[in-house]
Amino acid sequence: CQYTHKVIYLATKVPAFIRMLAPSGSFEVHEWCWNAHPTIGTLYRNTNWKDAFFIEITTVNKPGNADIENVHNLTGQRLAKRELDKIDIVNDSIDPADYKEEYDPKKYDHGALNENWQESSPTMMTSYKLVQVKFKWFGLQSKVEAMIIRGIRRLLVNFFRQLYCTQHTWRSLTMSDIRAMEVQVKKELDETRNEGEVQGMALK
Repeated sequence: CQYTHKVIYLATKVPAFIRMLAPSGSFEVHEWCWNAHPTIGTLYRNTNWKDAFFIEITTVNKPGNADIENVHNLTGQRLAKRELDKIDIVNDSIDPADYKEEYDPKKYDHGALNENWQESSPTMMTSYKLVQVKFKWFGLQSKVEAMIIRGIRRLLVNFFRQLYCTQHTWRSLTMSDIRAMEVQVKKELDETRNEGEVQGMALK
């Protein structure tokens, strides 16, 4: 199992009305991740908000085409409240601000996908994600929780499109190669955060 702890700085990524209302330090979100493939647990919290805010994502990766009905073994109210949302990296609409031709699976030089790719692909793995969000703030709870869910979906669509269209660059990497890349990426992110221009995806 690999464990990581990251700090994500979101002050420039949230709507102005939330920045005006929230206390200082509210937009430094800690990410704790436990990767024991095929199961991954990720927790996001802010120390100021304590139990009033969290995002928890439990991922289970399984062979097949989204054909397991309850892979997270939910029961009772949790199962009744669950909403299913299937992500399709080819056919789902993309925000024009996010679109990049090099990350379009329909134009991927090493294996372009057509609109019926889920039926025609000989092998497939599904990444099942159970996303739970809590933001307890009277008058804003529903609005902010919905905004977070939209942001997570948008992030996942873009991530998996990019992941597919770059597979020729990472499929042959060893774990040592990946760990070295992680160190380099962290260094570059720290430099960008301290000196460079603000980058990334804003919540809408």
